[in-house]
Order: sequence, then C-alpha cells, then structure tokens
Amino acid sequence: MFANGASETDKALFVRNADKAVLERCKWEAQPIEFPTGKNFNLTAQGKIARNPKLNGLFSAANNYERDLREGARAKARADIEAAKKNLQELEAATK
Repeated sequence: MFANGASETDKALFVRNADKAVLERCKWEAQPIEFPTGKNFNLTAQGKIARNPKLNGLFSAANNYERDLREGARAKARADIEAAKKNLQELEAATK
C-alpha cells in the first residue's frame, strides 16, 4: 500500500489517523491492473474494452505481446528439451 519508502511507524500512523474512505481508496488504487485474458478471461469485459478505441488498441497490443512472449517461451523450452535429449544421448553413448 505504501510505495513511497515510508517507515512502518509512518504507515501505522497513516492507517490509524486516515479516514476509512481514504484507506479504502488507497487499497483499491494499489491493486494491479488486470486485463480479461488468460486465467482472467471475461468476454463481457473484453466487449466493453473493444468499444473504446484507445483501450482496444492497447488491449490488442497487450494480447499480441503476450502471445509473442508465450510462443518465444515455448520455442525456448522445446530447444532446451532437444538439447537435453542430445546431451543425454551423448552421455549414454560415452558410458557404453
């Protein structure tokens, strides 16, 4: 909830002395932004985003980035598996 480097004492004083509505707002604002994709898939939310041209462009770019990142990770994992298989074969051949 505190990203300003405040000490624990300062945090406790703020929580104790601040209005309840201010604390609730701070907690709400501290939540990370989530797009309705992957595990959080929500077609209704995606439809609302699609109606806003600026958000739709951002959302499309985020989806493309996530897809590229996922595909890159899969390709790297496949390459690692192939390298491990080759290494295993070499080790087995050396022990025979």
